[in-house]
Amino acid sequence: MLKREVRVALLDMNNNTPNEGMRCIKDMLVIQQRVMQVKLTYEVFDVRHLCELPDLSFDIYISTGGPGNPYDGEGTAWESAYFELIQQIWQHNKQVEITKKYMFFICHSFQLMCRCFKLGKITEKASMAFGVTQVEKTSSGKEESLYALLDNDFYVADFRNFQVIEPNERLLRNIDANILTFEIEEDAEEAGTRAVTSIRLSPEMIGTQFHPEADPDGMYIHFQKPEKKDFVIEKYGEIKYQQMLKDFEDPDKISKTHNAILPSFMREAVDSLLSRKMISV
Repeated sequence: MLKREVRVALLDMNNNTPNEGMRCIKDMLVIQQRVMQVKLTYEVFDVRHLCELPDLSFDIYISTGGPGNPYDGEGTAWESAYFELIQQIWQHNKQVEITKKYMFFICHSFQLMCRCFKLGKITEKASMAFGVTQVEKTSSGKEESLYALLDNDFYVADFRNFQVIEPNERLLRNIDANILTFEIEEDAEEAGTRAVTSIRLSPEMIGTQFHPEADPDGMYIHFQKPEKKDFVIEKYGEIKYQQMLKDFEDPDKISKTHNAILPSFMREAVDSLLSRKMISV
């Protein structure tokens, strides 16, 4: 029997640009509804293009990746409203004996989260990260429940022109936030500038620079479309393209990440809501 509805707000940060991430997230919600036997309903908010933002009546917020410079929104109405929403959720969760709100930030949203809380320096990469790469767990990452099924160095779908470096360690300590992963050292563009690739902001809020929603089968099909294939080969070469397809097919790479992180986030959020008796049969 399905229990009472859990409401999810999907914050579309794609700025009216087609992408695969939203499909992957929606598919994940359908699967988790069946697995957890909880009715999950979602509403999509077009944040950057239409300045649509949810209120605080939702239980779970998932903020997607998206194209462009994470500073493009400075001074805009949508960015002010988006940052205000993050701070409202943050302040809401500080209250004692209250049903918490859960939030997951992906890629572009992760960079905006870091800007909102001033967690580090955001710079443009010398060359775009594109395809499947590895990240390395920190000591906190090794204790992170969402990463429990993943190796200390695990594979991720990584598509980014920007990076978060030089984390503000003092501020992170002050708000009890923890860096969970860094990019692998040999991938860093300069010594001492390893990019931060995930942060646990609070027990209810977490963000990843990479794309944990990436569905390997869907990505394989997506990048075999002629226009996508031609784009990758022209920009990165045939060898890179073929390696990326092989990585999508490898069950020990992003398939494990796809099956672990966001599903675990959803299960932990719903379990917490259930424990507070917010959801009744």
